[in-house]
Amino acid sequence: MDHKIISTAVGSLPHQDIQLALELVRGTFAEAPFWPQLPKRDFREGMYIQYSEGLPGAVLDLEKQRLYFSMEATFSLPGKNLWMRSCRMIWTRSR
Repeated sequence: MDHKIISTAVGSLPHQDIQLALELVRGTFAEAPFWPQLPKRDFREGMYIQYSEGLPGAVLDLEKQRLYFSMEATFSLPGKNLWMRSCRMIWTRSR
C-alpha cells in the first residue's frame, strides 16, 4: 500500500511583501497551503495580537504598536463581577 505524505505549515513568515509570501506558500505547500501571518508587514499580524482578541483586559495600542492587559479595561466588561470572583478564587487557592 502506497501512502502519500503532504506537508503544510502554520505561523509567521518573515516577508513584508504579500505576493512573495503567497508565492512561497503556493510553491512549497501546493497540496495543503496555509494562510501566513506577516508580522514584519503589520504588527497586528503577530500571533499574540491575533489570539488575544476577546481576552479580558486585553488592550491593543495601535499608536505604540503594543498589546497589554489592563485591570481597568477588565472591570468595564459585561460580566466583570463573575470574572472578578473567579480571579479571587484562583488567587485565594494559590496562596
